[in-house]
Amino acid sequence: MPAMAPWRLHPELLLAVAALFAASAAADYTPHDTASVCSTKSNYTDGSQYEINLDQLLHDLGDGAVGDGGFFVTSRGIYPDKVYGQAMCYADCEWTKCQLCLQVAPSYVMIKGCPYSRQAAIMYDCCYQRYSDRKFSGHADLFGNGFDYIDGRSYADAMNETRWKLVTQLMTEAAGSALRFATGSQTYVDSHGDSQVMYGLVQCSRDLSATDCTNCLNNIAQASMIRNATIANYRRYGCYITYTPNAIDIRPADQDLPQRRPNRRLVWTVCAAVMGSVILLICISISVRLFLCHLERTPSPCRVYQEDDEAMKNEFMKGTGSRQFRYSELAAATDNFSDDKKLGEGGFGSVYRGFLKGLRIEVAIKRVSKGSKQGRKEYASEVRVISRLRHRNLVQIVGWCHAREQLLLVYALMPNSSLDVHLHRADNVLWWPVRHKIVLGIGSALLYLHEEWEQCVLHRDIKTSNMMLDASFNVKLGDFGLARLVDHDRGAHTTELAGTLGYMDPECTVSGRSSTESDVYSFGVVLLEIACGRRPTVARPDGTLIHLAQRVSELYGQGRILDAADARLDGNFDPQEMERVLAVGLWCACHDRDLRPSIRQAINVLRLEAPLPDRIPPLDAAADDNSGRLPSAMPSWIRESSSCSKCDITSMDLGQRTPFDAASLCSKENNYTDGSDYEISLDQLLHDLRDGAIRNGSFFETNYGKYPNRVYGQAMCYVDCERTQCELCLKAAPSYVMTKGCPYSRQAAIMYNCCYQRYSDEEFSGHADLFHGGFNFIRPGSYGDAMNETRWNLVTQLMAEAAGSPRRFATRSQTYVDEHGDSQVMYGLVQCSMDLSATECTSCLTADLPQRRPKRRLILAVCAAVTGSVLVLICVSISVRLFLHRQETTPCRVNKGDGEAMEDEFRKLGTGSRQFRYRELAAATDNFSDNRKLGEGGFGSMYKGFLKDLRIEVAIKRVSKGSKQGRKEYASEVRVISRLRHRSLVQIVGWCHAGGELLLVYELMPNSSLDVHLHGSDNVLWWPVSGCLPSAMTSWNDGVLSSDSDCDITSMDLGQWVRSGIKTIVGVVDAGDP
Repeated sequence: MPAMAPWRLHPELLLAVAALFAASAAADYTPHDTASVCSTKSNYTDGSQYEINLDQLLHDLGDGAVGDGGFFVTSRGIYPDKVYGQAMCYADCEWTKCQLCLQVAPSYVMIKGCPYSRQAAIMYDCCYQRYSDRKFSGHADLFGNGFDYIDGRSYADAMNETRWKLVTQLMTEAAGSALRFATGSQTYVDSHGDSQVMYGLVQCSRDLSATDCTNCLNNIAQASMIRNATIANYRRYGCYITYTPNAIDIRPADQDLPQRRPNRRLVWTVCAAVMGSVILLICISISVRLFLCHLERTPSPCRVYQEDDEAMKNEFMKGTGSRQFRYSELAAATDNFSDDKKLGEGGFGSVYRGFLKGLRIEVAIKRVSKGSKQGRKEYASEVRVISRLRHRNLVQIVGWCHAREQLLLVYALMPNSSLDVHLHRADNVLWWPVRHKIVLGIGSALLYLHEEWEQCVLHRDIKTSNMMLDASFNVKLGDFGLARLVDHDRGAHTTELAGTLGYMDPECTVSGRSSTESDVYSFGVVLLEIACGRRPTVARPDGTLIHLAQRVSELYGQGRILDAADARLDGNFDPQEMERVLAVGLWCACHDRDLRPSIRQAINVLRLEAPLPDRIPPLDAAADDNSGRLPSAMPSWIRESSSCSKCDITSMDLGQRTPFDAASLCSKENNYTDGSDYEISLDQLLHDLRDGAIRNGSFFETNYGKYPNRVYGQAMCYVDCERTQCELCLKAAPSYVMTKGCPYSRQAAIMYNCCYQRYSDEEFSGHADLFHGGFNFIRPGSYGDAMNETRWNLVTQLMAEAAGSPRRFATRSQTYVDEHGDSQVMYGLVQCSMDLSATECTSCLTADLPQRRPKRRLILAVCAAVTGSVLVLICVSISVRLFLHRQETTPCRVNKGDGEAMEDEFRKLGTGSRQFRYRELAAATDNFSDNRKLGEGGFGSMYKGFLKDLRIEVAIKRVSKGSKQGRKEYASEVRVISRLRHRSLVQIVGWCHAGGELLLVYELMPNSSLDVHLHGSDNVLWWPVSGCLPSAMTSWNDGVLSSDSDCDITSMDLGQWVRSGIKTIVGVVDAGDP
């Protein structure tokens, strides 16, 4: 016989116990039902899986509603026995009475109310519960109303009118409230001339949207307005209206509710975790102590070399690229990041001035904001890219630190701040010779990034605020947070959109692709900004804003291009230089990528090494009417946009938009097949969504087909899009989803720049449960605290307004004063899908969706922590033992220092040369076996090796022991070439000096040296082959003098590119020395 629920066996006993408990807790209160609805369409049987799931669900509802402050939604089981449930307390009921009501409800529903019914609901005077085999959360679709108490008195029209106004006002407030309830009172004079007060309360289920809440209340409002009635409690499943001449007490807020006793198992588990942690700490302390004692007792055969090795290591670490710092070093350098040391704030963090005592240099330390995902990506990109670059016109990154949940970047300090500050300051004019030097410096840096480094570097955010000036006003291009590396032979393109409006290639906003041509466009805008002394947008006499390139193009067409020069220069400039800078700027800013010059062509013209083209290509004509012209009150360089599947936050708009997808999500768990019923239903649904959204003007949701091939769908336009653009977007979406976006997927969503569409084989209306976000244009600039504070206040206010609005969107603007004293306006728009409730809308916008109480997960996590602690203890013990054993058997211990810390997160990011452990290089060369030997030189032997962790082949030079000259060459090699980066220079991967061994690690050149090919009789080296020494002497920060640049030290890789191995007798002089 199948098992039965306990109250099926002894129902009388259960009801008696419940009644006894109610009487003992509140002698004057016994829950009583006011209305109930039972479905007669389908029933369950004793002992069925549905009954088991329902039994558990009803208990979970009571516990959940008590724990969550009066409202709880959950489900139990799997289809076809899945049960959905909901419980709610009425806000005007005492908390103890509501608890009793929730405890009594389960037994009543299953025994007396609706036995064996698969769908039921019951309303008590203090609470209600509902369950169903179908999902109903978010919809007030159950029929039936409930009356509690109505008392009629003759207070004439004044009372009736006051009552109606009060209830109507509260209905509006409740629909807009996140908790979906409101309470208030109004005073009136009765027919006897006495002053009276009418109190009211209106409440909806929290899962209802504002629209559903309003509809539910409207259905019962008229019925509750019984003429001359002064007291009424009127309920419907999902909403509640009450009014009375007596004051209404509201139960306490969630944080004031009585807390339940903690689970004993959880307490024991937490105690066990704490005890395990303490034991682990003790064991680790003992192991460390034993290890230190062992080191003190064991004589090291390498101590003869320790002092020399330590001094050499310190010297190398100052000149071999960026390195990892300890957090304590950077905190000390900035006085614990005090406000006095703050230089400014950027999009993802603050910048501080510091002094590193160990290196005796002043630095700028960028502290990335905690929790910023975009900031973390930029941090990783900075370390990965700029730390590998060496050029006199690139900002030098000194090091980094990621510790204590902090992300810190250390740069060389630029005393003269950024270029934009000097260009746009009214009290200081940057004279033309300095500007022209800056122009050539920026061009030289871009030429290095695009063509001369080992990979093509797309900066993707070239603008004057990212160009720093040193003490001599030499320009340094910085901020590589958006940079991407692309191989030269694979085409310099990326598929991600990035940049700052005003400097961004217009084609990027349509195609979403960045390239060397888009960097050249930004370079052109910067040239125009430097020459004209104006920001990328300028005002016309009629007040409209146009792009600076458009203004200069107009003057160029009139033959008056020099009129665009900065008036503050008062004509003190070289006309030929000024004309070339303006013309090259226009050439680079041409809208057609194919007509733009390469960066090398642009530099040759600027250096007077090549003539100007006869005619600069005109800007794209479409720019005059669309992309070139902007709303007069909106600064074009500020735009932020982020979209999730159900909400949208936008600041500003920009011109005509062509539909392109910002993000998409496809389910891989379940697919449909060609010609299936699901495909037919989906095809019809997508067309219905398109037509419905266009017809309704903004939002539409529907479904099509029958189970199991029913498809649910939703489409929405973003309100900042013009109607014609949205219609175009909606028409393009169906074909994209089914052919390119998510073919054969039963669940999918795609976000365009103007609209979004989603479909699923499961109902999703009313829930913001999709986890992907999409981005259109994101690139915060440095505009100071005023802008950041204004932006935050604006968006926060709009989120609250949108969540409370029936249409779920809000827009407004705020004015602020920027750091230059100019008045600026920030525009914002926030939008949610209209099917969302206020709570769901707020959760979507704040990216903080409510989570269920993780009881079991927490217990499992704590148990895993205890188990992990034991495993860690075992691993630590084994590791210490193996290390001690290796100490005893290894002839020499490898030095350990700060350089070894790079082998953590950035080991494979390529942050310059580094120090290797001896055993790594020994393993790479089979312990320097003769089979691996490539040859011998004057001061040592060369071996071929393979580094497993980096997965690259290398050439390892082993300097002869005891060779003083070899030791000098070793030091010179590491000090100089490790600081150089050029595609035609041999790259030094790292070094090792341990116990008398001096080892240098180079990238492997498969084609040997140049002299072999020049003088070999069986192979002819064809003309031409280019050299690299000019770049080494002009592009690096200091001049490089090589007295050994013969052909035999020039190696060749597989692509026959010459790579010079500048080694042996190398000198470094300052670039300014004669």
